[in-house]
Amino acid sequence: MTNSTKGPDVTAEEPRTSERQEGVLRQPWLHDLAITVHGNATQLSSPQGDIEPGTAQGVFLDDARVLDRLVLRVGGEPASPVASSARGERAEFFGAARGLGNSGSDPTVEVHRTRTLGDATMVENITVTSRASDEVRATLEVELGADGAPIAWVKSGRVRGDVLTPTRVGDVVHLVTLRHDVEVGFEPPADAITTSTDHAVATRSVVVAPGASVSWRLRVTATRREVSRFDADPGADAVSWQAVDVTADDPGSRRWSPTPSTTSASCCCAIRSTLRTSSPQRDPLGTSPSSVVTRSGRPG
Repeated sequence: MTNSTKGPDVTAEEPRTSERQEGVLRQPWLHDLAITVHGNATQLSSPQGDIEPGTAQGVFLDDARVLDRLVLRVGGEPASPVASSARGERAEFFGAARGLGNSGSDPTVEVHRTRTLGDATMVENITVTSRASDEVRATLEVELGADGAPIAWVKSGRVRGDVLTPTRVGDVVHLVTLRHDVEVGFEPPADAITTSTDHAVATRSVVVAPGASVSWRLRVTATRREVSRFDADPGADAVSWQAVDVTADDPGSRRWSPTPSTTSASCCCAIRSTLRTSSPQRDPLGTSPSSVVTRSGRPG
């Protein structure tokens, strides 16, 4: 006799709408980003150093995004990431320009980016080093853009702000957000700067001899267009760590001095970068002639 009993239906159920969270914005994850902080400024980028549009990445000042795009290409393509580090107000990114230099599996052209936040500024140095046997010629290309998105929008999952059209003023890229005037300058000046609806592109041709390096620097400067009672400025220089003394069982922290080689120093560096000052005119509590406070830390 044939058993005609039908077995259980193992076809997976289509998930319900509530399980898919259709149309629900999600707070972006930041754990895989390179993050630096200096007072009222925060920089978030990909591990290879690019700030990619349409993401939570960017340069934020006074809780508004003043730069949402900073993409580097060397010889027409991004550098292949090798290593990166970020602490306090400074980040470093190491990559290889695999399309340049000697042929073969071992890259001979390195790209080193250092990025430092300052008082309403961010400075990036791009250094190309060649170990190729012949002279290397390449074009450095930097894409720039801003959308002025409030950090509250980005944190809630609304990662795109307004479309802001950059302009060229001499050798400088100029961007205007609701709260800031943003200028990006280059040292030495770019060979060419072109603008489109939502971004600008600056280019510079470089020639690198065997064993030599060539650098290009860009400086981002933001100026407030309006004043808020809650504005704050960096306060790292208002506090000295020279008098800090730590004793512990850990040999690395047993007798601490403020140098970058110890865990305690790393912690103090992180705390120092979050300090902010507020003048009495902008202090809604009016608690002191000059207040130094720490922010909650990295966003998210």
